[in-house]
Amino acid sequence: MEMGKIADSKEVIYIPSGNISDNQQELIRDDEHKRRETLFLHLSAFTACMVLFAGTTDMVWTSPVIPKLKSNDSDINPLGQPITAYQISLIAGLPALTLVVGGLAFAKLPNLIGRKRAIMCMAAGMLASNIAVACGGHVYVYYVGRSAFSLFRGAASIAVPIYLSEICEDCNRVKFGCLMGLANPAGNLFGYLVGPVTSVRVFTLLCVAPLVPSLLFFSTVVPESPVYLASVKDRVGSIRALGKLRRYEEPEEIERDYKRIEESLEARAGVKSSGFLSLFKTRAVRRGLLIGVGLKLAQNFAGVVVIMSFLGPMFNDAGTRLSGNSVAILVGIVKIITFLVTSFTVEKVGRRPLLLFSCIGSGIPLFFLGLYFYWKNNNQMFIEDIRWLPIVCILGYIIFFSLGLGPIPIALVSQLFPSDIISVAISFTMTIMAIVVFLLTSAYPIVSEILGVHYFIWLFSMCCFVSSGFIYFMVPETKGKSILEIQKLLEKK
Repeated sequence: MEMGKIADSKEVIYIPSGNISDNQQELIRDDEHKRRETLFLHLSAFTACMVLFAGTTDMVWTSPVIPKLKSNDSDINPLGQPITAYQISLIAGLPALTLVVGGLAFAKLPNLIGRKRAIMCMAAGMLASNIAVACGGHVYVYYVGRSAFSLFRGAASIAVPIYLSEICEDCNRVKFGCLMGLANPAGNLFGYLVGPVTSVRVFTLLCVAPLVPSLLFFSTVVPESPVYLASVKDRVGSIRALGKLRRYEEPEEIERDYKRIEESLEARAGVKSSGFLSLFKTRAVRRGLLIGVGLKLAQNFAGVVVIMSFLGPMFNDAGTRLSGNSVAILVGIVKIITFLVTSFTVEKVGRRPLLLFSCIGSGIPLFFLGLYFYWKNNNQMFIEDIRWLPIVCILGYIIFFSLGLGPIPIALVSQLFPSDIISVAISFTMTIMAIVVFLLTSAYPIVSEILGVHYFIWLFSMCCFVSSGFIYFMVPETKGKSILEIQKLLEKK
């Protein structure tokens, strides 16, 4: 054995004697990168994630706000009169519908004006939309303002994963993707903590407060994606961005990274993009699209949007010893902790095992949660002795969901497509997801009032088990693979 030292490091590693293959050199280099991620990379990722953080507070905005909008007290209810179940359905459902429009309208925006500029435009639109809602005093202003917010949020949900995927490396792309997923529970928890103790107007403004520093950082220090700059033939700008994001690298290493980006872009140079039709031209992209849509459907049919949006009212009706807002805060804390655990274990365990474990695990507590509401709906006497059951079930569900279905799909989907069609692919996936979310969130207030909550929860439980079968047979393991290697893997399958 001979000893080789990694540059600028006192750590000694052992490598086999003889010639070292290119793959071995890549493994050594990737291991070094894992230890030397720059603070600037973290700042850039955090700046982009703040946009998602603000967006996910919108997901739970209804939980603390709906009870206030049902109040007869004009000091609490800015609308002046209680809203109806039909109006609740529109407030919750219309934003999901505008996600469809956002996905279609802004699909190519990150390719046209750049990832960074697209994110900044969407952040500014989200900020203006919530200011309009905060200043409004009529339910129609809520319809329009929240729908506009969702329109821009949907477009940001396309641009941010692309940006994060392109500023990271193969060795840390999914790690940062899962940290991007952490913006979801963090935004949820922020909404659950602040919403109950502030007025509707103040809460609506606080939801978009993180967008102010995000816009400031993007406009001053955070660079554009080096992949986008290379795609528009800005070699100098791309190398400069790589230099900022990977300051530990020598100039020749930066040049090598740029060559990799160029090779990846050249590999797709002969493929003509024609909007959504380009998603069906090659086997690899078709299979990637099937996996991406399947994972997002699995995520949403697991019930997370409906449960998190109506968690407060749902547990107020459950009759537990904790209020709906207290349960919501507890859920938010548990979700953040579990997302963090997933972020630091996904590279060791792999994506596919965590997704399978998450799907099956999420379905079990949902089944028992539905059973509890079924017993309560039928006035079973023993329900008084098991008031703890819904709390245990919802915490179990959140833990299992956050171990895989929550953070991994958004990170994995951004790896399945080449850079020239990734925005269109994510837009298509978001459009399908938005239609599903609109149907679920619009139907829930009305169906649960007529038939009962348990039917919806049992539907989510069944979908979790069905999704585990899809993941087992269709989703490949992408651990340690570059985007180009993933494309070759999808082509063979």
